[in-house]
Amino acid sequence: MSPHSTVALSLAGLLLFSRAAYAGPMLPCLSSTQSANGKVLVTSTLSFDDPDETHPRRVVSSVYQVYRRYTDLNEGLRLNGPNSYWADSFWKVEFHQSAKGFAVACSYILVPDNGEYLVFVGLGPSRNALTIYHHRPHDPSLGPLVSQQGELVREIKHAELWPSDSSDGIWTDHTPQWFAGGIFAFSPDEKRITYQDKSGRKVEIDLRTGGLNLD
Repeated sequence: MSPHSTVALSLAGLLLFSRAAYAGPMLPCLSSTQSANGKVLVTSTLSFDDPDETHPRRVVSSVYQVYRRYTDLNEGLRLNGPNSYWADSFWKVEFHQSAKGFAVACSYILVPDNGEYLVFVGLGPSRNALTIYHHRPHDPSLGPLVSQQGELVREIKHAELWPSDSSDGIWTDHTPQWFAGGIFAFSPDEKRITYQDKSGRKVEIDLRTGGLNLD
C-alpha cells in the first residue's frame, strides 16, 4: 500500500455504551489525528459537565477542528526549520449532548490527505460503525477565519456492513473491536474508503453519498 493511501487513526477515550458492558481501564484519550501525508491535522476538544477532573463527569460536547499545514507565502515572514505549523481551522464537526444522542467522545478518526472528509469509527457496541462528515463550501457571510460546521453524509450501522453477522449484545474489555485485524485505505482520488476485515471480506464506501459496495 502506498503512503498516500495509508490512513491515520486517532483514539479518544470516553466510552458510552448502549448495550450490556463490563467496566475496565479507560482507553487513553488522544487529542489529534494527522493525515498520511502530514498536511492535515484534526484536533479534538471535549467539554464536561464538571470542570473538576477529580470528579466523575460526562462529556457534554466535543469539537473536531480540521487544519491544513501552514506555510507563509511571504519569504520575509517565513520561518524555515524542522517543525510544522497549523493556523485557522478551515472546518469542524461539533457534537452536543442532547435528548437525541450523545456527544461523540470516543472514536478513531479517518482523514484523507485532502482533509475533505472525516470518518468517525465507532468503538465497542456503539450504534454506528462509521459516521461520515464532509467539508462543505465556505459561506462568505461568516468571514474568512470562521470554521464552518461540516455536513453529515451518512451514519452506517454495523448490520449494513456485514448483514450476516450477529451479536449477543455482551461486551467486555477483551472483546475485539469490530475492525480488529482489518485494514482501511482511501482510494487515490480520496472519494472512497475501503475496509477489508481479517477474513478477507471487503466493503467500499463512497464518501460523497455513504453508498456501500459489498464484496
